[in-house]
Amino acid sequence: SMNVGVGAEIGRIGGGTTSLDSPAGTTGFSPRFLFGISRLNFFGLGHTMSLQTLVSTLEQRALLTYVAPQFLGNPKLSLQFSGLFDISHDVRTFSARREEGSVQLAQKLSRADTLQYRVTYRDVTILGTPLISSYLIPLLAQPVHVLVPSMSFIQDKRDDPIDSHHGTYTSIDLALALHGLGSQTGFGRVVARNSSYYQLTKDLVLARTTDFG
Repeated sequence: SMNVGVGAEIGRIGGGTTSLDSPAGTTGFSPRFLFGISRLNFFGLGHTMSLQTLVSTLEQRALLTYVAPQFLGNPKLSLQFSGLFDISHDVRTFSARREEGSVQLAQKLSRADTLQYRVTYRDVTILGTPLISSYLIPLLAQPVHVLVPSMSFIQDKRDDPIDSHHGTYTSIDLALALHGLGSQTGFGRVVARNSSYYQLTKDLVLARTTDFG
Protein backbone atom coordinates (compact mmCIF):
# COMPACT_ATOMS: atom_id res chain seq x y z
CA SER A 1 0.00 0.00 0.00
CA MET A 2 1.05 3.60 -0.50
CA ASN A 3 0.08 6.96 0.99
CA VAL A 4 0.90 10.49 -0.18
CA GLY A 5 0.24 13.80 1.56
CA VAL A 6 0.82 17.49 0.85
CA GLY A 7 0.59 20.33 3.38
CA ALA A 8 2.22 23.50 4.59
CA GLU A 9 3.22 25.34 7.74
CA ILE A 10 2.63 29.08 7.93
CA GLY A 11 3.77 31.17 10.89
CA ARG A 12 5.30 34.38 12.11
CA ILE A 13 9.07 33.95 12.38
CA GLY A 14 11.57 36.15 14.21
CA GLY A 15 11.00 39.67 15.42
CA GLY A 16 11.72 41.27 18.77
CA THR A 17 12.77 44.54 20.33
CA THR A 18 16.20 44.37 18.65
CA SER A 19 14.74 44.11 15.13
CA LEU A 20 13.99 47.55 13.68
CA ASP A 21 13.36 46.30 10.15
CA SER A 22 10.63 43.87 11.11
CA PRO A 23 9.87 44.09 14.83
CA ALA A 24 6.85 41.78 14.49
CA GLY A 25 8.79 39.20 12.51
CA THR A 26 8.17 37.95 9.00
CA THR A 27 5.71 35.42 7.65
CA GLY A 28 7.29 32.03 7.07
CA PHE A 29 5.97 29.39 4.67
CA SER A 30 7.15 25.77 4.64
CA PRO A 31 5.59 23.23 2.25
CA ARG A 32 5.40 19.62 3.50
CA PHE A 33 5.40 16.47 1.40
CA LEU A 34 4.71 13.06 2.92
CA PHE A 35 5.18 9.69 1.27
CA GLY A 36 4.76 6.24 2.74
CA ILE A 37 4.83 2.70 1.46
CA SER A 38 4.24 -0.61 3.22
CA ARG A 39 4.40 -4.23 2.14
CA LEU A 40 2.46 -7.00 3.85
CA ASN A 41 3.58 -10.63 3.70
CA PHE A 42 7.12 -9.52 2.87
CA PHE A 43 9.08 -12.34 1.16
CA GLY A 44 6.00 -14.51 1.72
CA LEU A 45 6.84 -14.85 5.41
CA GLY A 46 3.93 -12.90 6.87
CA HIS A 47 6.29 -10.06 7.82
CA THR A 48 5.57 -6.36 7.30
CA MET A 49 7.95 -3.64 6.11
CA SER A 50 7.02 0.04 5.93
CA LEU A 51 8.75 3.30 5.06
CA GLN A 52 7.35 6.71 6.04
CA THR A 53 9.05 9.90 4.82
CA LEU A 54 8.58 13.63 5.31
CA VAL A 55 10.27 16.38 3.30
CA SER A 56 9.94 20.09 4.00
CA THR A 57 12.19 23.14 4.26
CA LEU A 58 12.17 22.72 8.06
CA GLU A 59 12.45 18.94 8.42
CA GLN A 60 13.49 15.84 6.50
CA ARG A 61 12.60 12.50 8.08
CA ALA A 62 12.59 8.82 7.14
CA LEU A 63 11.26 6.01 9.35
CA LEU A 64 11.81 2.38 8.35
CA THR A 65 10.02 -0.41 10.27
CA TYR A 66 10.20 -4.19 9.93
CA VAL A 67 7.84 -6.42 11.93
CA ALA A 68 8.18 -10.20 12.21
CA PRO A 69 5.14 -11.74 13.96
CA GLN A 70 5.24 -15.28 15.36
CA PHE A 71 8.98 -15.00 15.91
CA LEU A 72 10.74 -18.40 15.98
CA GLY A 73 7.37 -19.96 15.19
CA ASN A 74 5.93 -18.84 18.52
CA PRO A 75 2.53 -17.11 18.11
CA LYS A 76 3.10 -15.25 21.39
CA LEU A 77 6.33 -13.57 20.24
CA SER A 78 6.89 -10.76 17.72
CA LEU A 79 10.09 -8.99 16.73
CA GLN A 80 10.34 -5.43 15.44
CA PHE A 81 13.25 -3.42 13.99
CA SER A 82 12.99 0.32 13.37
CA GLY A 83 15.35 3.00 12.14
CA LEU A 84 14.85 6.76 12.15
CA PHE A 85 16.80 9.49 10.32
CA ASP A 86 15.72 13.06 10.96
CA ILE A 87 17.15 16.50 10.16
CA SER A 88 15.23 19.41 11.69
CA HIS A 89 15.79 23.14 11.37
CA ASP A 90 14.56 25.31 14.22
CA VAL A 91 14.17 28.52 12.26
CA ARG A 92 16.94 31.07 12.90
CA THR A 93 18.22 29.16 15.93
CA PHE A 94 19.80 25.74 15.22
CA SER A 95 19.71 22.61 13.08
CA ALA A 96 20.04 19.06 14.39
CA ARG A 97 20.46 15.59 12.93
CA ARG A 98 18.98 12.60 14.78
CA GLU A 99 19.76 8.98 13.99
CA GLU A 100 17.96 6.32 16.00
CA GLY A 101 17.59 2.57 15.83
CA SER A 102 15.70 0.12 18.03
CA VAL A 103 14.99 -3.58 18.41
CA GLN A 104 11.89 -4.73 20.28
CA LEU A 105 10.70 -8.20 21.29
CA ALA A 106 7.05 -8.40 22.36
CA GLN A 107 5.70 -11.31 24.39
CA LYS A 108 1.97 -11.95 24.72
CA LEU A 109 1.31 -13.20 28.24
CA SER A 110 -2.46 -13.41 27.93
CA ARG A 111 -5.30 -11.90 25.92
CA ALA A 112 -4.89 -8.61 27.80
CA ASP A 113 -1.27 -8.59 29.03
CA THR A 114 1.87 -7.96 26.95
CA LEU A 115 5.54 -7.51 27.82
CA GLN A 116 7.89 -5.57 25.55
CA TYR A 117 11.70 -5.74 25.77
CA ARG A 118 13.47 -2.97 23.88
CA VAL A 119 16.96 -1.60 23.15
CA THR A 120 17.27 1.86 21.56
CA TYR A 121 20.35 3.70 20.34
CA ARG A 122 20.10 7.43 19.63
CA ASP A 123 22.76 9.76 18.20
CA VAL A 124 22.04 13.49 17.93
CA THR A 125 24.36 16.04 16.32
CA ILE A 126 24.02 19.81 16.06
CA LEU A 127 24.68 20.97 12.51
CA GLY A 128 26.75 24.12 12.13
CA THR A 129 26.92 26.79 14.82
CA PRO A 130 23.69 27.37 16.78
CA LEU A 131 22.51 30.97 17.07
CA ILE A 132 21.23 30.46 20.60
CA SER A 133 22.72 29.28 23.87
CA SER A 134 23.08 25.50 24.17
CA TYR A 135 20.92 25.69 27.33
CA LEU A 136 17.95 26.79 25.17
CA ILE A 137 18.14 23.75 22.84
CA PRO A 138 15.36 21.21 23.67
CA LEU A 139 16.48 18.08 25.52
CA LEU A 140 15.84 15.63 22.67
CA ALA A 141 17.84 17.86 20.29
CA GLN A 142 20.91 18.11 22.56
CA PRO A 143 24.06 16.57 20.97
CA VAL A 144 24.53 13.14 22.57
CA HIS A 145 24.67 9.43 21.84
CA VAL A 146 22.84 7.15 24.24
CA LEU A 147 21.99 3.45 24.54
CA VAL A 148 18.73 2.79 26.40
CA PRO A 149 17.51 -0.69 27.40
CA SER A 150 13.84 -0.55 28.39
CA MET A 151 10.87 -2.73 29.20
CA SER A 152 7.13 -2.11 29.04
CA PHE A 153 4.12 -3.87 30.54
CA ILE A 154 0.78 -3.31 28.81
CA GLN A 155 -2.64 -4.43 30.00
CA ASP A 156 -5.43 -3.73 27.53
CA LYS A 157 -8.97 -4.53 28.68
CA ARG A 158 -10.80 -2.20 26.31
CA ASP A 159 -13.70 -3.49 24.25
CA ASP A 160 -12.22 -1.91 21.10
CA PRO A 161 -8.69 -0.39 20.93
CA ILE A 162 -9.73 1.98 18.12
CA ASP A 163 -13.22 3.00 19.27
CA SER A 164 -13.34 2.26 23.00
CA HIS A 165 -16.63 2.42 24.92
CA HIS A 166 -15.68 0.69 28.15
CA GLY A 167 -12.70 -0.99 29.80
CA THR A 168 -9.24 0.06 30.93
CA TYR A 169 -5.78 0.48 29.43
CA THR A 170 -2.66 0.41 31.62
CA SER A 171 1.00 0.75 30.62
CA ILE A 172 4.22 0.91 32.67
CA ASP A 173 7.51 1.79 30.97
CA LEU A 174 10.92 1.32 32.62
CA ALA A 175 14.17 2.54 31.02
CA LEU A 176 17.77 2.81 32.20
CA ALA A 177 20.76 4.36 30.43
CA LEU A 178 24.13 3.72 32.05
CA HIS A 179 26.91 6.27 31.61
CA GLY A 180 29.86 4.70 29.80
CA LEU A 181 27.92 1.64 28.59
CA GLY A 182 27.43 2.99 25.08
CA SER A 183 26.02 6.25 26.48
CA GLN A 184 27.41 9.71 27.09
CA THR A 185 24.86 10.25 29.83
CA GLY A 186 23.05 8.20 32.44
CA PHE A 187 19.43 8.33 33.58
CA GLY A 188 16.49 6.24 34.68
CA ARG A 189 12.89 6.66 33.60
CA VAL A 190 9.57 5.34 34.91
CA VAL A 191 6.35 6.30 33.13
CA ALA A 192 2.96 4.86 34.07
CA ARG A 193 -0.40 5.52 32.39
CA ASN A 194 -3.89 4.36 33.19
CA SER A 195 -6.97 5.10 31.11
CA SER A 196 -10.57 4.08 31.67
CA TYR A 197 -13.67 4.42 29.52
CA TYR A 198 -17.31 4.68 30.63
CA GLN A 199 -20.22 4.60 28.21
CA LEU A 200 -22.80 7.12 29.44
CA THR A 201 -25.22 6.90 26.51
CA LYS A 202 -25.23 5.20 23.13
CA ASP A 203 -23.17 8.00 21.56
CA LEU A 204 -21.41 9.49 24.62
CA VAL A 205 -18.30 8.05 26.28
CA LEU A 206 -16.44 9.47 29.25
CA ALA A 207 -12.67 8.85 29.10
CA ARG A 208 -10.17 9.41 31.92
CA THR A 209 -6.36 9.24 31.74
CA THR A 210 -3.80 9.49 34.56
CA ASP A 211 -0.07 9.81 33.83
CA PHE A 212 2.77 9.43 36.31
CA GLY A 213 6.47 9.74 35.54
